[in-house]
Amino acid sequence: MSHDLTFGTRRPVVVVDGASAYRPIDLPQRPELEIHWRGSWATDGEGGVAGQILEALEADDWTRRDGRFSLLCHHRPRRRLTVISDRFSFLPIYRCQGPDGHVLATTQHALAHRGLVDGSWDMEALSEILAFNFPLDGKTLMAGVRALGTAQCWEFDLEDGGFEERSTWRPASLLAGPRQPFEALQEELVEHFEGGVASLLQGHEQVGTTLSGGIDSRCLLAAAQRLNPQLSAYHVSVEGSRSEVYARRIAAMRQLPLTVLSVGEDFAAGYFDKLRNIVRLSEGMSFNSEAEGHFLRDHVDGPSVILHGGFAELSKMADLRRYHVGEGLLAQSASAVASYLWPRWQRRFENRLQVLAPELRRAVEAPARANFESLCQGIAASHPELGPEDVVQCYFLQHAVQVERYSALVWNDAVTTQFPFASPRYLDTLLQVRTADRLEQRFQMAYLRGRAADLYNVPDANTGLHITAPAWRRKIHWFVEKVQVKLFQRKYLLEHGDFPAWMSNMQPTPETVLLDDLDDRCFDRQALGAVIEASKRSPKAGDIVEPLLMLELWRQRMGAGGKGVGGMG
Repeated sequence: MSHDLTFGTRRPVVVVDGASAYRPIDLPQRPELEIHWRGSWATDGEGGVAGQILEALEADDWTRRDGRFSLLCHHRPRRRLTVISDRFSFLPIYRCQGPDGHVLATTQHALAHRGLVDGSWDMEALSEILAFNFPLDGKTLMAGVRALGTAQCWEFDLEDGGFEERSTWRPASLLAGPRQPFEALQEELVEHFEGGVASLLQGHEQVGTTLSGGIDSRCLLAAAQRLNPQLSAYHVSVEGSRSEVYARRIAAMRQLPLTVLSVGEDFAAGYFDKLRNIVRLSEGMSFNSEAEGHFLRDHVDGPSVILHGGFAELSKMADLRRYHVGEGLLAQSASAVASYLWPRWQRRFENRLQVLAPELRRAVEAPARANFESLCQGIAASHPELGPEDVVQCYFLQHAVQVERYSALVWNDAVTTQFPFASPRYLDTLLQVRTADRLEQRFQMAYLRGRAADLYNVPDANTGLHITAPAWRRKIHWFVEKVQVKLFQRKYLLEHGDFPAWMSNMQPTPETVLLDDLDDRCFDRQALGAVIEASKRSPKAGDIVEPLLMLELWRQRMGAGGKGVGGMG
């Protein structure tokens, strides 16, 4: 095809539509290399993109550079092609086996459109999605297609067709090295965090930031305002909620233009279209709902770049979502981490399995847990010096961070969006802080106390308590508020929109999407109908229905699932 890139002749590697997605970079200093580039550095630096690439090649160091990029490096004399990305592979690239060799593409849809895959589902990937909301270890829902993962590079031998996958960043080595008290690294962390913000905002005069009212977004606000750009803020929540009240209060304190969006009727009216676009972008690599973020990004008007608080959880391990670290986990052996964590997903996984047809259910009920345990045990076995909390962090950084990666893809589809808490130098320093000082949000508290005392004194929008409140008090407060929400429907305490209302008002209806053309080899019609009806009353049932909607939208877009049960041959 005229827009493809082809490397080598004996066992070529073809990049579908590569000439459209990538641009050639001329390096007169390295005439043996053919370079093609996609994306951007946070800053071009001396010599522009070519100078940065040359510097990275000479240092063989790609993962300590801010930016979103993908690089194809063809070493002509060695007849090798290397595919390199930024640390978190923010710009996806996929590979499969073609009739004459390896085929790459920036989207799975391009591979499906060319007829390079047969439409079969990867049953292990489906199992993992039903459990965790994303497939593990580079798998995709499309059988035979793999994705470049965190801090990986691919090397292809253009003579014999050989393939190698290697790591370009090893967080385990940082976690295994000497660990220091937070105070010893505090100044360095501040320097790297602010340096990352400055680097990511370089060249931008109009800057926006998400403002939830929580501590992470306040840190972004404080760091950005020190650089004196034209700054504005964006907030989405339930109308009249505590998050909205605190966001308005903070914006007023800092004399900051604030755009507030409510997840009400306007949001619900476009919910299905948002899901469809999210699936178009994420291609089955993340089934976490990004609908509210999608709603917010569509209303960014003016700024050429947005700061986002994603990845901030890594500095507060006690709040690391379902991977949170507490006394129970710390008491486990490193090899027992997966068995200890699995119950955090088990009930949701079992509930989702109930809507599947028996044969498909049998095919997917075992792989998720087995593969999760294998990955965690592999980390523990290869690094025996790591503790259980370190295994959790390595797993999160190598696999679970995929959710953040595809959230970033959704945001950047509309507006350049940067994630300072993922800045490589900041993150590498953070991993050297001892565990006891990373369970709580020490960095965020210290940063605001030193840089923005007014923001430090505002209670946390997530809890209504000051950010220094002890964990036991936050737990009691959280329980009391959950009871108040359940019994009295206090809108002020709601964190997200009314999912049952979205399901009730969605057009087309969930029944139309999932039941009208239902494949009895995939779903149990009666069980699925019941859970759809329940989703109009219960957010928990919605947590089953939403990923099924996304799965159906993915199937329609990819033309997948046509062979046997769920696409099995």
